Amino acid sequence: MGLRKPDHEVVYGPNIFTTEHEEWRKHRRIAGPSFTERNTALVWESTIEATLGYFVRWNRDGKGSIVKVSDFMEVATQIALMVFSTAGM
Repeated sequence: MGLRKPDHEVVYGPNIFTTEHEEWRKHRRIAGPSFTERNTALVWESTIEATLGYFVRWNRDGKGSIVKVSDFMEVATQIALMVFSTAGM
């Protein structure tokens, strides 16, 4: 009876999170340059800017200091897309 691969490996294929040893080193060598202090700072700055943008909009729309969101994942997804588009370029 063989070991079953985790579902994420089946869906996404071998990657830095699902491999070990030499294969992991290969993925780490390719992905490593993306994780610099400069890029991390850019992601943080973009996240803060996008989040503050939501606060400004909610305040402008008169929602006050307490905002109720029906689907937080929608808001989080929009913020993530803003960050990806800013930091990724």
